[in-house]
This record gives sequence, structure tokens and C-alpha cells, in this order.
Amino acid sequence: MSIALAESKFGDPAQFRKCYLKEVQAHEARHWPQPEQEGGASEKKQFAARLQPPSLLFLQCNAVELLRLRSELMNCLSECVALQNLYRRQVKTCNRASLQPLYSEGLAFEHGLLEEGELSFLDDGPASMLEIELAINEIDPVIASNLNFRSADAFKMMITPSGLEEVRAILHYQMMQKQALIVATRTNQIIMDTHLRALQELELVKRGHALPNMVIPVSALYTKISEGIDSTNFGKMKSRYTTNLSNNVSSCIVSIGAWKSLSRTSLSKKYQEMMAICEKSYW
Repeated sequence: MSIALAESKFGDPAQFRKCYLKEVQAHEARHWPQPEQEGGASEKKQFAARLQPPSLLFLQCNAVELLRLRSELMNCLSECVALQNLYRRQVKTCNRASLQPLYSEGLAFEHGLLEEGELSFLDDGPASMLEIELAINEIDPVIASNLNFRSADAFKMMITPSGLEEVRAILHYQMMQKQALIVATRTNQIIMDTHLRALQELELVKRGHALPNMVIPVSALYTKISEGIDSTNFGKMKSRYTTNLSNNVSSCIVSIGAWKSLSRTSLSKKYQEMMAICEKSYW
């Protein structure tokens, strides 16, 4: 990402290439052996190839790929919004409004130690203040800190190889969230369908209509001593199906957060182990 930060400071790619190659040559002179030493030429060649700045054609191809990813991300976000609204209505109907499709906070990752008055362009990028309900925010909101297509600096960041990988990670996690919502809403609807259909049939019967193969026993709504629907029997039957939704069906409602909980715990543990290894090796 350091290359992406450097690129974002130069409006002219030719100027960036000139300054970048100058820094590479200075780094080679300080840290790499001369060609006359054994193995020096091959190592120097490999190092130069690894640090070669991207060409204009490469950046233009990345820009086209970025626009494609943007289109897919927008479509995926619109689908997720519809599915999330449906999921919230389902859990609210079953008296489980506390279940949410996304975690409100991300995991605790350390992205660097800054001195007072310094600003990290990675942590506080042009999109860090935008409130976009991205699924990646429940893992690490910093990944989306440069996802702003109205900012020239953010666009320069995103068309670099590392920036493009971040956009792909955001899209892939959003697609995973969409698949989880599809499975959850379909499963919940299958569980709730009989009870919801019964409640709608009761409303139809109340208006004087009937359907073939109804779930509710229509005859139980009438009595021999009164004409029309008996209000007491109607209230008892409606209360029974509503209570079943709140008590019996609610215990079987799919919790997306429960699916993610184990993975979040495992990811946090692996991160702590990695940080411990890094501290032991480099500090």
C-alpha cells in the first residue's frame, strides 16, 4: 500500500515514475551487492523487477476493472438492502427484533502507531466519514476508508494493485453477506409460512371470502347459536397462531450473527497469534 500512497501524491505519472526510480536506485546502492560480487547481478535484477512501477496501460486496465467492480458492488448492495429489510420484518414478526443481519462494530485491528498530529491516509481516507452500510465494516472498516469514487485521491488509490485488491475484498464479503441473507430469509419464510397464511386466511374469512384447501378450520369460527363468525372463536384462533409465531417459531428463526460468531472468534484469535509472532521476530 506504500506504492499506492506514493502514487496518490503525484498528479503526473511520469513525475512519479522518475522519483520512484530514483529512490529504487538509491535503495539498491545502500542494500544490495554490486554486480561483480557473486550472485549480486541476479539478486539485483530480481529486486528491480519486483519494484517496477506500474505502466500507464496497466493503470488504465485497473481503472476499467475498478468500474466493473463498482457496478457489481452497487447491484449487490441494492439486493442486500432489500433482503435485509425482509429479514428485519421476519424477525420482528416473530418477536426477535434483537437479531440483526450485521454486527455494529468491526474487530479490533491495529493499523499502525501514529504520532500526535499525524494522519494515516489508510485509516482516515476520503471515505472514512461516509456512512455506507457495507458488510466489510463488521470485520474492518479501514478497508473501505478509500472507497469513494467522487474523490480523485481515492480513485488513484483504488486503481493501484493493492487498492484494487481492497475493492475486490469489499465486493466478495458483500456477496457472502447476500448469500447468507438469501439462505436466512428463505429458511425463515418456510418456517413462518403456515402461520402467516393462517393469519391472512382469517382476515379473508372476516371479510366474507374463502379459499380452497384453507389452513384454518373454517367451521370452528361459527357457532349454532349465532349467525356469522363468532368473535370469541375468531379471537382465540388468531391469538393461537400469533402466539405460535412468537413462542414456537421464533426459537427456530435463523440468526445470521450466530453463523458469523465462530468465524469472528477464530479470525480474532489468529490475528492475535500473528501479532505475537511479529512482535517476537521483529521487536
